[in-house]
Amino acid sequence: MQWRPRLIAPVLCLAWMPRCEATPDTGDSSGACQVSPGDLLIVEIMARPNVPPEGSSRPRVEWFEVFNASLEPRSLAGMVFEAGTTTRPKTQRVPASMAPTLQPGDFLVVGNGFLGDGVTGHAWPEMVLADDGATITLRCGDRVVDQVTYGDDVPGPGKARIGQSWQLSSRVFQAGMAPDPTVNEVPEQWCLSGPGEKYDDEGNQGTPGSPNRACVLPGECRDGAEYRPIRAPEPGDLVLTEWFANPAGTDGSREWFEFLARRDLDLNGVVVDHLVTTNSRTVTLQGEVCLATSAGQYVVVAESTVPTENGGITGLPWSPGAFDLYNDAVTVTWKTGEGTVLGMARVPRSREGVSQSLDPGSLDRSDPEQQDWCASGTSGYFEGMGTPGLPNEDCP
Repeated sequence: MQWRPRLIAPVLCLAWMPRCEATPDTGDSSGACQVSPGDLLIVEIMARPNVPPEGSSRPRVEWFEVFNASLEPRSLAGMVFEAGTTTRPKTQRVPASMAPTLQPGDFLVVGNGFLGDGVTGHAWPEMVLADDGATITLRCGDRVVDQVTYGDDVPGPGKARIGQSWQLSSRVFQAGMAPDPTVNEVPEQWCLSGPGEKYDDEGNQGTPGSPNRACVLPGECRDGAEYRPIRAPEPGDLVLTEWFANPAGTDGSREWFEFLARRDLDLNGVVVDHLVTTNSRTVTLQGEVCLATSAGQYVVVAESTVPTENGGITGLPWSPGAFDLYNDAVTVTWKTGEGTVLGMARVPRSREGVSQSLDPGSLDRSDPEQQDWCASGTSGYFEGMGTPGLPNEDCP
């Protein structure tokens, strides 16, 4: 069943009207707003929804969502909405005759569609949300109740993504919180909506009119249903033990490399650089889910978790996605996202269908040289020669 937003009364626009917006304010003093900074928060933005198919009667609705963070009902009467770039902002003043009232903890979607379109809870048909470098402001008289700027390199959510809303983490706001209109000015506290949050037939993702997702905050990862600090590795905690850069035939998604973990840790945020002559490539290990690793575990980082795609390696719980390893002799450096070097190794040129394996006698070397490696002579663990996820055999 497709979700329909709860319309917050009183509303004079009727759902069957093809277009519906607040009428111009008459200057009635009863429309004076009574909202303080931080009482209402902008908590979700959909600036670039998918376009409905040609001939569809469904509108393409841009929207933002407002949350009542106070413990009292808040009427929007007399409030002014502003949205757009600094050079072309749009403005709407909400008259008392059409003003919704938000109960504590209520969400309200302000959209440029019409009431009954499946998304809009308060219609502002003239609103245009730019893809980048735009600001949404809620005003009450001369007070800024809340304001969010979104785009690249701004203190807020990122540039609009097609078909995905930006959501403020549900873990940083709630009804009754101390008024804080700056809570949504931290980029890391916003995240993109996911595939499980589709709300219409066009496949748009978001939670209009409903609670947001619990975004993973900086320095955290999700462990089952819980959130915890990332157990970041220190220098020496990870040893590069195997390198498979040259699968037989077409590479496809069959390249991989392997670390030995010296203690319990998470690989979230680890950056792997490999350099050949003056060229380098990077693989970043990231994700909301904790990439947990136990002491003594040989961890395979492959392009795919699917055995038919990765060359027959089974049991891989995660993958960073596609990457491309150099076949030539390389210098591999792995470090934290902040740039702290965790380790380095010089790996010989890769042979087709054969991994380069670190000699077990060199596991304690801080920077193994090429002579510490050899072409694996072990078969049977995947379609090539090597020991993914297992200890290496001694080099000749």
